[in-house]
Parts: sequence; structure tokens; C-alpha cells
Amino acid sequence: MAEAKSLIDGTQTTLESFRSDISAFGKVWFEEAEKLAESLGVTAAIPRKCSRQRHRSNVPADTPESHFCRTITIPFLGRYNTKYTNLCTCIYMPVRD
Repeated sequence: MAEAKSLIDGTQTTLESFRSDISAFGKVWFEEAEKLAESLGVTAAIPRKCSRQRHRSNVPADTPESHFCRTITIPFLGRYNTKYTNLCTCIYMPVRD
């Protein structure tokens, strides 16, 4: 049980390090995604902006990398970390009598 707890703590630490150094990890992940997209004949581009956006994120970004980091990578890591933390909290909750 202690080994499982150690593995869970290590995973949570890794997730937090991804989020704290998102510029480095996001760059690597975007480069990998860009290579995959190029192999499929697709180029990364910032979607057009409009004054009032309802159905997708409309964050300011200068490059496709920063746009996708702000609209996909950061929210994904946040949600994944929250779900993982909630799951692990449920697993290690003390059993009530």
C-alpha cells in the first residue's frame, strides 16, 4: 500500500511540474503535434478572432504554439490534475465505521 501511495504522489508531482513549467513542456508537446500534423498535410494556425466568441476560446496569442498552449494544454492539465487528485483522494479516504 505504501508503494502505491508513493507512485501516486510521484505522478501528482510530475503533473504539477508540467503545469509549473508549461512553457518548456508545451513547446515540446506542440513540436510533436506539429510534426504529426505535417505528416498528415495539416499546418497549425491560429483560428480567426472575433469580437464576441461563444463556442470556443478566444484568447490573445501571437503564435499557434501559444494559442494552443492557452486553449488546450493548460486547461487539459488542470482538469486532468483535478480528476486525478479527486480519484486518489477517494481511494485513500479512511473507511468509516
